[in-house]
Amino acid sequence: MERLKQGVFATLMACMSFYLMKTASYGSWIAIIVTLIVGFTVAWFAYKHVRTYLLEFYRNHIGLAGIVLLWGLYTVYHMRKDNQPVAIGVTVLPTWIYGKVGYVVAGVGVGIVFMVVARFIYELVTEIWEHLPQRIRKEYVIATVVFSMVVLVFYTTKMGWYTYFDAIYSADCSAVLGYFYGHPDLMDVRHPLFNMVSYPLNMLVLAVNRLFVPRAYDSMFNTIGLQMISIQLMLWSGLMIQRMTKHDFIFRLYCCCNAVMFYCLIVEKYQLSVFLLVLYVYLRSERKKGSDTALALTGGMMLTSYVIGIAELIAHIPWKEKAKNVGRVIVWTALLAISGGYFLFFQTGLSGILYYKDRYDFETSIIGRIRSVFWMLQSCFVPLNSFTEKYYIFWNDVTTGWSLVGVLILVIVGIGAVRKWKEYSYQIAVAWFVFAWILFVVLNWSVVESPLFNIYFFWAVIMLFVAGVDWILGKLRMNPRVVYSSMCVIFGIAGAIEFIHIHMML
Repeated sequence: MERLKQGVFATLMACMSFYLMKTASYGSWIAIIVTLIVGFTVAWFAYKHVRTYLLEFYRNHIGLAGIVLLWGLYTVYHMRKDNQPVAIGVTVLPTWIYGKVGYVVAGVGVGIVFMVVARFIYELVTEIWEHLPQRIRKEYVIATVVFSMVVLVFYTTKMGWYTYFDAIYSADCSAVLGYFYGHPDLMDVRHPLFNMVSYPLNMLVLAVNRLFVPRAYDSMFNTIGLQMISIQLMLWSGLMIQRMTKHDFIFRLYCCCNAVMFYCLIVEKYQLSVFLLVLYVYLRSERKKGSDTALALTGGMMLTSYVIGIAELIAHIPWKEKAKNVGRVIVWTALLAISGGYFLFFQTGLSGILYYKDRYDFETSIIGRIRSVFWMLQSCFVPLNSFTEKYYIFWNDVTTGWSLVGVLILVIVGIGAVRKWKEYSYQIAVAWFVFAWILFVVLNWSVVESPLFNIYFFWAVIMLFVAGVDWILGKLRMNPRVVYSSMCVIFGIAGAIEFIHIHMML
């Protein structure tokens, strides 16, 4: 009987993998067969773990189980509306396969996956919250209220915050909403697994809006809802940083810095990408379960994020075990992508990577690239000088001039790196900080827009920066509370002035 249940579960999940496929793959027998085999095999071996993980938890959370299952069904319902006509037009299979029954089965499978994720998030949030000092809990609540109110006011009074493409410092606001969150069939080779996570979030917000928001305002409030999630992604990234560092003032400083303030107000891809990146570092450095999946997903959000896998190589374990861990992550990433319907990436998507490398490779001197990194470092903490043309807002050229603030930050970060060089989480931060220089200076990747990536590297920068500041304050015998509070005021005011200026220009 147990084998029968295992077989039924594996078949259910294989069907889910089939209906999650990118529609272009329905024209390929190879893609269909490989997806079905991988989906069945992964589910077969995962059955016992999933059964134990879900039954143990959801017996005491029946209501949550029902809501999550409905979320899965609702997600697949909307996916069917978008994908079914295209799938029927290209498929090598009989068209009746794309009827309602198949998608309902897929919806149940998606609901089961969502249940696994829901329990993981529930326990992660609970564990972090229970270990936070009361003062930091209050800071989190204050930050949530402030950022949420600002977004609510800004978005309801100026739609330009989210309806333009590249208008606010090259932010892809409208494209992110329309494609990365709103298109279930999207597969961008730079962010191949992005809508595996973003589309279900969009469906969750959409479902809430359909219940409580008048249709005339659903587009606006759908955007606001997604941005509220982005705010939480930013804040919980900061709380994970606080847990890794155990620093009394790092979360407060984090919330007042330009990079965080900017991405709490702007619709972009980086909030989700950075959250998963920090989640992986947190799970890996704290030796908690789930780091393999976090690494697979964070690389799927942005391919460059797979570099953070260097954490596996610098771990304080024997090399044989390191090799085993790396191999396991690679295999699991491929299995997760294929069983999630992304065989198309391995089939045709990889060839597009070189195209984007050439597209973002600018004719810039080595000195110009180095300058760009220093300006990016400054933009982590305070806004850069900018100018406007019509409705567009640009940074001043970041490949010219020198940011003295950026140079100072580099010095402080260097001090922090030396001071904390024996601690594993800081070693990962140093490796990621070095990668920033490799990406912009060596690889010449989009150097004219380096400040747009500030949040991508900020988690590592602030960890090392605070460690360096602590050393300096100790030598000068200065009060950390006074110094960090002063920095928060200065950075916060500078950011607020900048965002009020943007609001007036839109």
